[in-house]
Amino acid sequence: MVVDENTPADQNAVVRFTSVFYIREWNNKDITDDLYDDEKATLSVELTVPAGDNSFTFDVAYSVNNGTYRLKNIELKYNLEPGKKYRIGSRTESMGFGKGAQLFVNIYDDKKNTLLKEWKVGEAR
Repeated sequence: MVVDENTPADQNAVVRFTSVFYIREWNNKDITDDLYDDEKATLSVELTVPAGDNSFTFDVAYSVNNGTYRLKNIELKYNLEPGKKYRIGSRTESMGFGKGAQLFVNIYDDKKNTLLKEWKVGEAR
């Protein structure tokens, strides 16, 4: 989905979210109706956005110890470069046996598969 039709193509960046994300807002603008038919959508989302400072608000689901943890209204801010493709993913890191896991959101340079930044967004106990 192109979120701003008025931005020239060479000034855009592409951001792909994996299927564990439910995108709610881009730069404080609700885009759920444009992306999903209903809240049960599980497909990856690819957004073409103007380069520069961008904000995405989303829900994300994690599988930890045979359970699912959902975090709602997480906001990620990042300065995107024109012409680049990015991938947003999630990961968990164990805090030790029986202690739960830390929950992270990551942004990657999609072409190079290089981690650019990681945010700790919560813990599952």
